[in-house]
Amino acid sequence: MEQQIRQGNWEKFLNRVNVRKGDCFFIPAGTVHALGAGILVAEVQTVSDLTFRLFDWNRLDANGNPRELHLEPGIQSIHTPTFPIRTEQPVRAKHKHCEQMLDSPWFSLDRWTLDKPILWNNDERCHIWTVLEGSADAVFTAGRRFAESVVSGRAADPDGIETLNRGDTLLIPAVCQYIRWVPEQKKNTVLLDVTVKFI
Repeated sequence: MEQQIRQGNWEKFLNRVNVRKGDCFFIPAGTVHALGAGILVAEVQTVSDLTFRLFDWNRLDANGNPRELHLEPGIQSIHTPTFPIRTEQPVRAKHKHCEQMLDSPWFSLDRWTLDKPILWNNDERCHIWTVLEGSADAVFTAGRRFAESVVSGRAADPDGIETLNRGDTLLIPAVCQYIRWVPEQKKNTVLLDVTVKFI
């Protein structure tokens, strides 16, 4: 495999996986992976400052030079998975608008599909929310009000409103107790909730 990497013969040892909109994959650390053309992902990683680039599709940086590769440390860190990489099957969660996409020791992924406002109760953990489709207002109380009758609306709620569009991400600290998610459109808004387990 090392020889094939150095020669750039990727097709000889990488498996091509066909993907569809909404798929979720768990890729263990050390697994060589790449995205095909036209694929947009929300990639969740465990805490690490390391990404080793083994190949960069011959792309150039702003100065016209090939981007740096990390062959030596990258090859040393490769771990071949002991199981096939496959699409995770969503599981219906306790809330009717939520599906659990993945539950790992480090984080969990929930996909929320909203067609009307909901009140979300935090579990005293850090959460990272990303809008996958549509847009939504996150109306939050910063812990000052605890009743579930939080009024959603820009003029009516003085505590805080963040408007999120497709691709936007919002970090919710553990101290934030409630968020009222208000989808902006009458059609479905899809949100990804990443729960951080080790903080």
